[in-house]
Amino acid sequence: MADLRLQRAPEFGGAMVEEKEERKDTRDPSRARMSRDLRLDAIKGVAIAMVVLGHALYGGLGPDAANNPVTQVIESFNMPLFMFLSGWVLWRPGRDGLGAPGFVAKRARRLLVPYFVWLVPYYVVYRQQIGVRPLDFFLGAVIDPNGFGKLWFLYVLFVGSVLLFALRRVFADDSLMAAGCILVWCVTGIGFFGGLSGFGILNLQWLFPFLALGYFASRMQARAPTERMRIVMSAVTPACYVFLMAIAGTDAMRGSLVAPLSAMSPIAARAFARLLRYAVAFGGIAGVFVMAGWLTGHARRILALVGEASLGIYVMHGLFSGLAMGTGWARVASMMAVTFGLGLLSTHVLRVRPVLRRLSLGEDSAKSAAA
Repeated sequence: MADLRLQRAPEFGGAMVEEKEERKDTRDPSRARMSRDLRLDAIKGVAIAMVVLGHALYGGLGPDAANNPVTQVIESFNMPLFMFLSGWVLWRPGRDGLGAPGFVAKRARRLLVPYFVWLVPYYVVYRQQIGVRPLDFFLGAVIDPNGFGKLWFLYVLFVGSVLLFALRRVFADDSLMAAGCILVWCVTGIGFFGGLSGFGILNLQWLFPFLALGYFASRMQARAPTERMRIVMSAVTPACYVFLMAIAGTDAMRGSLVAPLSAMSPIAARAFARLLRYAVAFGGIAGVFVMAGWLTGHARRILALVGEASLGIYVMHGLFSGLAMGTGWARVASMMAVTFGLGLLSTHVLRVRPVLRRLSLGEDSAKSAAA
């Protein structure tokens, strides 16, 4: 069995979505370069591909996409996967700690600045559908990021990371912090305050456990699994996910499972339904992590290239999707090609200019892209 140990956490200060490891470039020892963690980048590539494909399915198939098995698989764990990855890269050994003002300012530069910068072109492109004045639109983006619904993840990630930082400051060690995270989930996730929906709370009720568990998973040090264990995990994990999807993959399935419990205790039924949904999502996340360990060569490099530009693709995919052509599955394929092609190219162009890099991607420089 793997030897799992929790260590005492230092202050926060790591990146959320675009984390990189530092090491010197052997080709040029005079300067340091950033070397991506290809496995994590490949997983991020899978995650952003799922986001884009999910939106492309609705764009090409319309409301019928909701009943498509591919859509149901994607929606079962795509955004939880991003949150889990964000928690995973939150802490890195040896990093200088940040106080509360420094951490909040760093997260705001990394997440909120791109959030509000990209809302400007979205308002210009979709102003007729939005139908409100610019001031009302941007105020609404602060009060309820779901109101527009395009870039809400950046806002929710900022709120969740600040909440996790606050819990880390309050509690002395990981065990107490884990108890605090469970308490937060019990207060929000089960639904005692289910009426709260502003400031990203509605999304955070569902996604915060994935952020927290991603953080704790990265804090646990374990020996690498043996080849036999990897083979077993590669077979068992997808099988578990398929089984969970088969019995509780949709709201209707979960509703039928908890119906007998609803008559006795609505709160317990709601909690059980939420736990089933979490089980499905964690099954999908585990499956992606296991399968990513088997990726090698060109497949890993291509997905890592996409993952490295995941934030840029995310903030721009809604703008490029309107350029797609065709109908049905042809439109789905067109949206995927246009979004990834233009998203990768635009991200590369934006990174050339430091000012554009800071404003559009939240990156101060080539080195601080990791921060």
